[in-house]
Amino acid sequence: MKKKKSVLILTAMLLLSCISINAFATFDQAKAQRYADTYALSSNSLYRYWPDNDCTNFVSQCLYAGGMKECDDWYYNNALSQSATWIQANQLKEYLKNDVKATLLGRWKKLREKIHMERSIMPM
Repeated sequence: MKKKKSVLILTAMLLLSCISINAFATFDQAKAQRYADTYALSSNSLYRYWPDNDCTNFVSQCLYAGGMKECDDWYYNNALSQSATWIQANQLKEYLKNDVKATLLGRWKKLREKIHMERSIMPM
C-alpha cells in the first residue's frame, strides 16, 4: 500500500511539474502540490476512491485544488457522477493538451532521474 501511495505522489509531482496551465491564470501550483502532500497517504473522503486504479482521479483532485475550474468536459459531481476526463489518464491528457492548452514543460524521464538523484542524497 505504501508503494502505491508513493507512486501516486510521484505521479502528481511529475504531472504538476511538467505542465503549464496557461488557460487558467489563477492556477496555483503550490496549492496543487500541498493537496497532493496532504492526501497522498489518506484519500479525501469528499471523493470516490478506486482501489488499485485511482491515479487520474487523484491528479484531477490536485488540479482542482490548484484552481483548475470544472466544466462540462472535466468535472466531479459525486461518487457516481464524474467525467471520463476526471478519472481516465488518456482522456485527461487529451483534455489538458487540446482543450486547456496545457504546455509541456519537461519530460517524465528527466524529472524522474532528477527526483531519484535528489532522493539518493537526502538523509533517511
